[in-house]
Amino acid sequence: MDQGIKTRRAVRFGRPAEIVAAARDEQVDLIGMATHGRSGLKHLVGSVTEKVVRLATRPVLVTHFGRDKKPLLTQA
Repeated sequence: MDQGIKTRRAVRFGRPAEIVAAARDEQVDLIGMATHGRSGLKHLVGSVTEKVVRLATRPVLVTHFGRDKKPLLTQA
């Protein structure tokens, strides 16, 4: 059933400011990120994800990516 919703996906790697700038420049509605949360037990998200959440001017959806799982996309 077509709801008339258009979607587009883009994958970006980089520093938090670069990720936020790319989202701004490409006028995205939502930033989605996976995190390992390796910054310590007190942190639920990783340091890059935390900085993106703090810097972003649009919503950020964060999901936990376990240490025992292999990523679907890897940086070449």
